[in-house]
Amino acid sequence: MTASDAMIRLTALPGLGVWTATSVIASSLGDPDTIVLRDYGLPTMVNYAFTGDARRVPADEGGDEIMCRHLAPWTGHRQRIVRLLSTVGAHPPRRGPRAVNPDIRRL
Repeated sequence: MTASDAMIRLTALPGLGVWTATSVIASSLGDPDTIVLRDYGLPTMVNYAFTGDARRVPADEGGDEIMCRHLAPWTGHRQRIVRLLSTVGAHPPRRGPRAVNPDIRRL
């Protein structure tokens, strides 16, 4: 089955959206070009790796388009590039407060 046929079949099922379909196609079919769309962190990671801008890029506010634009020169191997970036640790620095584990002995 081709990736485009799998996308059509998976998104036809109720409750399965673009994120689930592209995740399944990228992992189970092993398609080297399928990018996981509508993901929370991937557009920010790709944008940071190519521009150095650590600001969050929400997928629903143009993040997917920005990510696809950065990966366009590697059409045919875009999923491989995303995995390579993730493997080498091209994640933006964390800027939020660190989580503190509560002391449960006082409960």
